Amino acid sequence: MAGCSKEDSTTDVAPATFTLTGYTSNDTRTAFGTPDENTIPFVWSEGDKIWSDSEQSNAAVINGDGSASFTFASEPESTIYYNMKGTSAAQANVPAEQSIANNLGQNGDFGYAAVEDGTFTLLHATAYLWFNTTTSIANATLNTITINADGVNIAGKATWSDSSFGAVSEGKSEVTLTVNQPLSSTNGNVWAMVVLPADLSDKNIKVTYELSIGGNTKYHIQTLAGKNIEAGKTQKISTTITNENIQAYRELRVLTFEDSDAKFPQYTLDYCSKEINKWSDLIVAEDEQAYGAGSTLIYDEVNHLAEYQWQDKNNTGLYHKFPYNWGGYSFSGGSAVISSHTTTMEQLNEASDIYYYQLSICTSGGHNSSSNFCVVYNDSAVNTTAKSELSFPDGVARVIDHMYVTMTAVTQYCVTYGNDFSGAYDEDDYLNIVATGYNGETETGKVTFELAQGADKKVTDWTKWDLSSLGKVTKVTFHMEEAQIDDYGYAQYYKTPMFFAFDDVAVQF
Repeated sequence: MAGCSKEDSTTDVAPATFTLTGYTSNDTRTAFGTPDENTIPFVWSEGDKIWSDSEQSNAAVINGDGSASFTFASEPESTIYYNMKGTSAAQANVPAEQSIANNLGQNGDFGYAAVEDGTFTLLHATAYLWFNTTTSIANATLNTITINADGVNIAGKATWSDSSFGAVSEGKSEVTLTVNQPLSSTNGNVWAMVVLPADLSDKNIKVTYELSIGGNTKYHIQTLAGKNIEAGKTQKISTTITNENIQAYRELRVLTFEDSDAKFPQYTLDYCSKEINKWSDLIVAEDEQAYGAGSTLIYDEVNHLAEYQWQDKNNTGLYHKFPYNWGGYSFSGGSAVISSHTTTMEQLNEASDIYYYQLSICTSGGHNSSSNFCVVYNDSAVNTTAKSELSFPDGVARVIDHMYVTMTAVTQYCVTYGNDFSGAYDEDDYLNIVATGYNGETETGKVTFELAQGADKKVTDWTKWDLSSLGKVTKVTFHMEEAQIDDYGYAQYYKTPMFFAFDDVAVQF
């Protein structure tokens, strides 16, 4: 923890003139001076002003000894303040957007002092973060530094009273400092951020460095141990950015389908009068997985208007709705249904109909042994246009980084043993999932995942599927392909049930 320089009172001056002893710089206003190991001193300069209640002083006159003189038009109060914001001289106003082009006062610096015999010593009440950032990457420019205080207000308005700040209004827990300066391996610049004091000892603090490298935007994410950010003191934060620790995105948000992560507002599926408050409300009862088993949530057998839909609002934003298929909205061909059902090959062997388990998987649960996951069913027609789709309804193109996939129980059973429609896989067989990305109506690319290859290779546990090569997409569609095809009249159909499961979909932000 680096302490600010301690200014001492010096000589008496004429009435209404007050002197602060400190350091000065002719090309900056109240800011940090040149660092000395772990200390950066505060400096005064021409143009600084102080306040007595709501009365503003004249601009500072810098004295030869480094002190500054401030003149008031009338007798000042016994307590003066630096950098009045709003209607009260005793209120700090720390903005969430700061710049190194500003002096500390513009970035929310706040100090106070008691006047004694015409002199005062300014004490700083806000706190400061000193970023010591270096890199060996050639031609790297540091655009911004953002600190996230894990929900604790470190910016906003706060009134000073009785040696402490009161409650924060218009509070922000994230502050961004605009730098726009080249980085080097021996950077001696002082990049300082003003923050409200906060005890973050038990918090996860995240610092994000945004860089420009060769025309591309890159990010370095630094996680800090908890810190107590104290009034009037400076916390030095050092980091060295390398090619190995930069990335193309600022954060990954993950769609988990877990109730504890549900951030979407309550909504109603009108066709079945079902209120949806959490992900588990979208799960079909275990004994209603098959068509005709009584589920009105995914099967509207009369009107075929099962407009089953979900959106991961306030998180990834990903959205799915049953496609319009076979004269209505239905589970058939292109659905993505939330599930938590598991089974075993032994249970399927004993089942009178394996489709009673068509929303089940043969693992212990979702990825990382979570409770919920999603099951996709695609139409078996080879040239179908009804494909399962994930989209961003706000129209903003984003990179879907990856998801985890596995076989469902029914598909695994048929690949292993075959059934009345499909044969067990031999060395010539394969089953693939194909993801196609779109930005608007423009296709961005395809990525294929091998779910089964020959008789021996079957993906029966959660496996990561990298989708980042699709680039920024507004939607991605999924369909499946296999070697076993039958001709039925004018159409061709895949023999194996076209199911797969996915979980933990990560989106770059």
